[in-house]
Amino acid sequence: MKKKDLEKAAGISNYVISKMTWNENITVETVGKICKVLNCTPNDMMEFVSDSEHISANVKWGINKRMQNSAYACRFTLLCYRRNKDTKEIYIVPEKETVKKIFQRYLQGMSLD
Repeated sequence: MKKKDLEKAAGISNYVISKMTWNENITVETVGKICKVLNCTPNDMMEFVSDSEHISANVKWGINKRMQNSAYACRFTLLCYRRNKDTKEIYIVPEKETVKKIFQRYLQGMSLD
């Protein structure tokens, strides 16, 4: 069934269909109308997703989309590596060996305690 057909059969607006497309809230009355047309129960057409899961999914989608468009900029500075703002070249900083030693000691179980 197409969206337009559902709109007409259930007597709902295009705005409600749009809200459903973007996983926004709709009324229980609307759910009832759709279930009546589709001959189903609310459990057949929706699932509970917590806000944190919903937000996490949106963030992942956004990152993937920016990566596909080559527009993703990492917000974290990688140890030992820097980028020249003018030439965009990546270079290794002189502290590389010190950071490497610290990391190796960490892997061996050493700490500051």
